[in-house]
Order: sequence, then C-alpha cells, then structure tokens
Amino acid sequence: MGFSHDTLCSHTVKSADLIIICANLGSVERIFRNLKGTISGETIITDIGSVKAKVQKLAMDILDFPTNYIPCHPIAGSEKSGLGQVQSNLFNGKKMIMITGNSCVQKCSVVKNLFSKLGMEIVNMNYVYELGSHN
Repeated sequence: MGFSHDTLCSHTVKSADLIIICANLGSVERIFRNLKGTISGETIITDIGSVKAKVQKLAMDILDFPTNYIPCHPIAGSEKSGLGQVQSNLFNGKKMIMITGNSCVQKCSVVKNLFSKLGMEIVNMNYVYELGSHN
C-alpha cells in the first residue's frame, strides 16, 4: 500500500515492517520528519535514490532509530520519465548497491531478499567507501 509523503498516515506506517522511500531528494527530510515518533524500532527504512551521504546524515539527525535506515541505490531505469515509460521488469537483471554497516545483518537481509525477488543482483558497498563516491 503506498502513500505520498503529503498524505502519510501515522496509523498505516506505525505497523510497517519495511518502508521504501521513492521520492526526490528534496522530499526526504520532510518524509523523515513525518516518520519521526511514528514508526517502531523494528521498522526498516530504505530508499532508491542515488544520493546517499546527505540522506544518511538526515537519517542520523532526524529518525528515532537511524540505524534502521539501509541506504540502497538501484542501477536501473533510463533517461526517459513519465507514466508512458513504466517498465514492469525495471529491476530484473540489474544491480542494487546496498550501503552496509556493522549493525545491519538482519535488517540488510530483509532488504536484500526483497530486491533479489525483483531479480536484482545485490552489491554491498561499505559506507566509508561510499562517502567519497557519489554524494
């Protein structure tokens, strides 16, 4: 079930096991602020944007459980946008870059399993390496 960040319902996300943020970078701070005080310590949060360092900092600064944020970046899509460009197999056979840390073994496995089921190859990247890569 999906909701835009403008209509985020606390009763809906309160019991969520996993939240995937699919929004532009300018919206992430507001989404995190909407999630603060709403989700449980068990809820895993990930995103599919390309910018990681700024989003990781926002997670650390805003979220009640920042270690529940697992940064991901699917290497998929094209330069074309709009509803006419929707691809049902967008992730199939593509790589998913997952920024891993020391405390995410169980949480990371949930995210890995989800994207693997979509046909993606998971590539782990250490957060320290990523800081110099694609901010």
